[in-house]
Amino acid sequence: MDEFKLLEKIQSIDSLFDELGERKANLPETERLELLRTDLANLKGILGEKENRLKEESLKQKKLEGELELLSAKIKNEEKKLYGGAIRDPKELLNLQEEVRALCKHKDELETDLLEQLDLVENLTGEVKDLSDQVESLRTEEGKAEKEHKEVLAEIETKLTELNREREGTISGISDQLLELYGKLRGKIGGVVVVGVEEGICQGCRTELPAEEVDKMIHSNKLWRCSHCRRIIVRWWGR
Repeated sequence: MDEFKLLEKIQSIDSLFDELGERKANLPETERLELLRTDLANLKGILGEKENRLKEESLKQKKLEGELELLSAKIKNEEKKLYGGAIRDPKELLNLQEEVRALCKHKDELETDLLEQLDLVENLTGEVKDLSDQVESLRTEEGKAEKEHKEVLAEIETKLTELNREREGTISGISDQLLELYGKLRGKIGGVVVVGVEEGICQGCRTELPAEEVDKMIHSNKLWRCSHCRRIIVRWWGR
C-alpha cells in the first residue's frame, strides 16, 4: 500500500480520535453527574442550615422546659407557704397570694411558649428527616450516575487505545516529510486535511480545480495539494 493510502488511513483514524475527543468532552453522562453533584451540594447545604436551626430551637425548648420546671417548683413551694397555716398576717398572706397569682400567670405564658416551641421543633424535625431522605436518594442517584459515567469513559478510553495502536502500526509506512506536512496542516486547518477530488472538485474546500491540474493528478503519482485550500489530495475521480 502506497504512503498516500496509508496517510488517508491515518486521517480516518485521526478523525475518529477527534470524534471520540469531542464526545468525551461533551458526554451527557458528565453533565448529568455534575448536575446531580450540584443539586446534592445545594441540598446538603440546606440540610445543614435546617439541622443548625433545629439544634438552636431544641436548646430553646430545653431552656423553656427548665424555666417551667423551676417555676412550677417555686409555685408549689409558695402555695405550701400560703396554705400551710404558718403565715397568719393578712397583709403578708395577701402579698403571697398576689405573688402566686403572678407566678401562675407567668407559668401559663411559659406553657404557651413551650407548646409553640414544641410544634416548631417537631416541624423542623420533620423537615430535617425529609431533607435527609432526599440527600440519601440523591446520593444513591449520584452513585449510579458516577458508575455509568466511568463505564462510558472506560469504553471511550478503550477505543482510543485501540485507535492509537492502529495508528502506530500504520504510521511506520509513511515518510517523515509527508507526516510533517500532514501535522502542520492539521495544526493550521484542523479536521480533514487529506481529501480526494471528484468531478474536478476538491472535496475539502469544494472548489473546482483547473482541468489541466486534474489531468496531471490522474497521470502522476507525486504529491498533490489543492491549489486553493492546500489540503493533500490522495484520490481523484474523473471530471
